[in-house]
Amino acid sequence: MTESGDIEKYVESPDSLLALCQDVIAKLDKKRKDSEFDVQERQLREISNTIDKLERSGISVPDELRALKTGLLAKLSVKEEIRITLECLADGFEAILRDMGRLIEKSNTGKTIARRTYRGPRSKKPKTDSHILRQEIMKALQKLGGRAPVHRVLEEMEKQLNERLLPRDLELLKDGSVVWQNSAQWERFHMIKEGILKDNSPHGIWELSEVRK
Repeated sequence: MTESGDIEKYVESPDSLLALCQDVIAKLDKKRKDSEFDVQERQLREISNTIDKLERSGISVPDELRALKTGLLAKLSVKEEIRITLECLADGFEAILRDMGRLIEKSNTGKTIARRTYRGPRSKKPKTDSHILRQEIMKALQKLGGRAPVHRVLEEMEKQLNERLLPRDLELLKDGSVVWQNSAQWERFHMIKEGILKDNSPHGIWELSEVRK
């Protein structure tokens, strides 16, 4: 929790707050650009393309190949979490700017104030609803004892969803990740915020809060 003295420091020197935000964003961006991710993403694209070719040819995909793909997705989940964090920061900053705009307008009553234009909600193509993914995350974790590595949770979810995934769910994003797994990562973020999942679990582990097990 931020101490009142810290808040006062930023009130007196807002430039320090801006510098702190910039440092946080720069650190996240540096992690996102880790060269190891580039190698893993290339491997994932190659494996995903191979799996697609096998499936189109009606050839059974070896379990080892699927396991390798799932393992790479788990490793790349770190980059996905960074992307989600950046998106949440962007949304939070937009809300702050809106509040600041209203305060400025109130303090300038009678004056003409230029209004800022903000981004609207992101467009979404048809895919599995987030509440369904949430249910499947909880079911998977309950079956796995309330706690499991992300790749095990995604594997169990895939079994549960079986043929219910929609065409958009099965498409690949530019980084090679599958849409429904990307959406599950995003839903997991919201579940942590709501206290459904623990926020202090070891890295790469998804865990139900004690009251949910």
